Amino acid sequence: MNRPVEPPRARAFGRRELLTIGALAAGAWGVSWLFRRGDRLGTDLSDNPGVMAMLADRTSPGAGPADADLAMAIFTDYNCPVCRASSPSLHDAVRADGAVRLIYRDWPIFGDASVRAARFALAVDRQRLYPPLHEALMTYPGAIDDAALREVAVDIGVDRARAERDLAE
Repeated sequence: MNRPVEPPRARAFGRRELLTIGALAAGAWGVSWLFRRGDRLGTDLSDNPGVMAMLADRTSPGAGPADADLAMAIFTDYNCPVCRASSPSLHDAVRADGAVRLIYRDWPIFGDASVRAARFALAVDRQRLYPPLHEALMTYPGAIDDAALREVAVDIGVDRARAERDLAE
């Protein structure tokens, strides 16, 4: 004969559980207090002449208004998974703000393919196509190799012969 199953009964917390919950709550309050009273994250580099020169450099590839409220240098490698994953959100936020200038700095640390991609992007900058090339490479579905560079260049209208000449210089 089947007996009806009784729902589990709630039991009262014991002394040990109450002390644990209290200690966790006090610890969480303490950590939040430290975060509230601590210094802001980051370092003010406004007095660093090298940083200021980089942010004022109008010869580096960039995107956004020249009179932007904020200039931001971004260091990327076209084969860096973190760079590629964060790039669409970064560009969406910059476009939504409308007063941010991005200064692109290629930092090819993932091998020869990354070095070739960075050199190609800089050559394409002479055609004023760096920003669309950058975004296309950062959202490309595979690894950035020579075939990917050719495909993306065709898609955004790069004069490939001119880019090859510029690369040779």
